[in-house]
Amino acid sequence: MHRAFALSIVTAFLLFACSSFSPKETPPSETMTAPATQPPTSAPVTQPSTAQSDLQTEWLAQLETISPQNWTRLQLLQTIPAEIPLAHSVVVIEPDGKTLVLGNSNKAHLFFFDLESETISSKSMYITNVENVDVPFTAIKCLSDGSIIASSYGPYMIYHIDSAGNILSAWNGIEFAVSSDEKYLAFDVAEGTSVINIENNEPIALLENSNGLGYSFSPDNSKIAIDAVTVDYANVDIWDIKSQTILKTLQNMYMASYSPNGKFLVMIDTVDNTLKIFSPDGAVLITTILDAHSNYLISPDGSIVAYQTAEGSSVARDTTNWTSHETALRGRLDSFSPDGRFLITRTDDGGILIWGVLKANG
Repeated sequence: MHRAFALSIVTAFLLFACSSFSPKETPPSETMTAPATQPPTSAPVTQPSTAQSDLQTEWLAQLETISPQNWTRLQLLQTIPAEIPLAHSVVVIEPDGKTLVLGNSNKAHLFFFDLESETISSKSMYITNVENVDVPFTAIKCLSDGSIIASSYGPYMIYHIDSAGNILSAWNGIEFAVSSDEKYLAFDVAEGTSVINIENNEPIALLENSNGLGYSFSPDNSKIAIDAVTVDYANVDIWDIKSQTILKTLQNMYMASYSPNGKFLVMIDTVDNTLKIFSPDGAVLITTILDAHSNYLISPDGSIVAYQTAEGSSVARDTTNWTSHETALRGRLDSFSPDGRFLITRTDDGGILIWGVLKANG
């Protein structure tokens, strides 16, 4: 997540990704409560969902898969207010789509929040063997086998952590990506970008001189798009992994992501901040989205590219014809659940809002 042509923009990202907080730690056995006073926030104040009281147990089963056709029917289902130590923490969704993994905002500590019971799981854990236990994880990826890949700073490190909190492997670095089949990990090293086999920690490829600060594997693992960022430029390099050669360099671009269905590649133009949609090899510009004002999301089935406009609308672009569907969601778009049945937005004070579409008979 970096912009070109301005050192201040790249620096701002790094400060955001690596910032630390100093509220008092809450032990995992204690109930977390909000502080007596909350700091001011420019986002709307987190309020309880009007639909929340009507939801019964197993409410996740009542949700439709989010699509361009039902985007305007999204409603607020759950609100998790900003609380210490969760405020400003990393939030990801486990592959089962029922659990949130929340990174502590000031420690190497992970909370597991069950969405339906609205409780913190007893498997929440401190990761004790990291290089610095007093800094938070800046990025987290949950794998289907129950393990987690997470990065932190002080020093910059990436860890593969099993479900019991044991560190299986560790690498120097902070930005990383995991392939869709969870076989491969890409991260920055001094020589370029290293691609390794996660299971046996064996190197697959070394893509030299990429200056990588962001990565996205194609679904078939044949290619990887790398945000090649320096203080002077931001480009996207598309590499063929097997031959370890650059297929295409797209200048003045960053934050590239392949669609999960492999049909297109999305990135942000650093000159005009528009979204550009390319063919998977980067050779053909499919469309340009002019009204995008923020980060974007791609739905798990690739049917939606979602973003927010300067006016605050939340837009879903139907990727079959690139028509737009608008609604209003509070908070910043954060992530889709792995099954595409709900999405998360975050308020500026760290609150978590969960949105979905209830079935007609739900």
